[in-house]
Amino acid sequence: MPSLNYEEIYSKFRLKAEAYDILQYREDDVNAVFFKDWLHSSANKPYIRRLFSELKFGDSVQELSYTMKYSIDNEFDKEFITDLLGIGLVIEWITPKINSLNNIQQMYGSSEEKFFSQTNHLNGLKDLKKSLLKEQKDLIKNRGYIWNSYLDGSNT
Repeated sequence: MPSLNYEEIYSKFRLKAEAYDILQYREDDVNAVFFKDWLHSSANKPYIRRLFSELKFGDSVQELSYTMKYSIDNEFDKEFITDLLGIGLVIEWITPKINSLNNIQQMYGSSEEKFFSQTNHLNGLKDLKKSLLKEQKDLIKNRGYIWNSYLDGSNT
């Protein structure tokens, strides 16, 4: 069964997001707590999980073992999965920011006691999450359209 080191998936996250908010923590803590939980959450979404006939998280050895339902080849599958789960990690990272109390409450200015709404910022985060979900689902759809056994005439 092919496998991926968690660090390969985490590196895709680092390429896709500048997560300065997690820099305050030690790298071991980030990998053990945040990234691991985000990885589990993103891989267990129904539209992602259905791509695998077998998926095992080896948290103790930091390795994801998998068998794709419709495998293309080992190298392509590896890159596809790291990209797909890298986007998933970004989605999991941004979700708490949308649901944050800081983005829901109005802010008060000090000079003239003005009220500021976080609507624009919140809408921007929601749009970003929506575009990431679309990118992730489009990646899955495109793979299915391009490597379609019905159109190829094969029975795989």
